Amino acid sequence: MIESKRSVYDYSKADVEGIRQYLRMVNWEDLLVQPSIEENWVVFPRVLLDVESKYVPLKKMHSGKTKPMWMTYKAVRAVEHKHRVYQKYRNNAHPACVKASKAVRESRRSFEFKLARNIRHDKKAFFAYARSKTRCKVKVGPVLDDNGRLVTDSSEMAEVFNKQFTSIFTAEDVSNVPAAEKFFKGPSEDIG
Repeated sequence: MIESKRSVYDYSKADVEGIRQYLRMVNWEDLLVQPSIEENWVVFPRVLLDVESKYVPLKKMHSGKTKPMWMTYKAVRAVEHKHRVYQKYRNNAHPACVKASKAVRESRRSFEFKLARNIRHDKKAFFAYARSKTRCKVKVGPVLDDNGRLVTDSSEMAEVFNKQFTSIFTAEDVSNVPAAEKFFKGPSEDIG
């Protein structure tokens, strides 16, 4: 079991009036003067993150002991008992260790069987569990730009992809559209 602590913003105790005053004082015309939307978008979140860090307090989140989604309460108790006994004996063949291993195995098997049985009705749960079991995470990059330079920054990679896609997907010339061939060779009364 893992015990985790993390800091999160406590929006219920945020100084809303302070946020409003700060945002009123920001001169948006001076900040958002860049020619492209992307460059303006870089500035906008910075202002919001600055407001968030000044006027929203942090709180510690104690998520307690986390467990895998497939583990049942009975299996958790068996594992905790195994840990207590193992500290005394340090032996995997002890009945408590065997019982805990069996409970974990049965819990996982039962959970996976339920997922497989309900896959037609609950595909989201099945694929969430399958995705949690993958070891590699798919990510994009690095890519080569037009000059052959290796790009690793996410915003630069987005620009490279944008340039590539805009060069491929162009507007067609609709002023010079060829006439369609007539495939039907019968009387026009039969159409209908």
